[in-house]
Amino acid sequence: MNTRGCRERELTVASRARLGGIEVDIADSGPGIDRAQLLKVFEPFHTTKRGGGHLGTGLSAAQQVAAEHGGFLEIEPTTTRGCRVRVLLPLHRRP
Repeated sequence: MNTRGCRERELTVASRARLGGIEVDIADSGPGIDRAQLLKVFEPFHTTKRGGGHLGTGLSAAQQVAAEHGGFLEIEPTTTRGCRVRVLLPLHRRP
């Protein structure tokens, strides 16, 4: 969302009970993620920022935390601007 020329910046967070767990949807109005980058953004230290000024550890760390709690994190591809990330965590951890 930190793109020059971006006049409107919107971030929405919604949660709901789903499939024996909780689902959290996070969406923004930024430039989105190129389809070719959808899997790479989960790699530690991979960044989509020009100039590489960011460490690129956020999605990797978030995915690891979700997995440690028996859940998952996914990016929903979109044909419009912005990005939507879904986190699903179970209410009860499975052995």
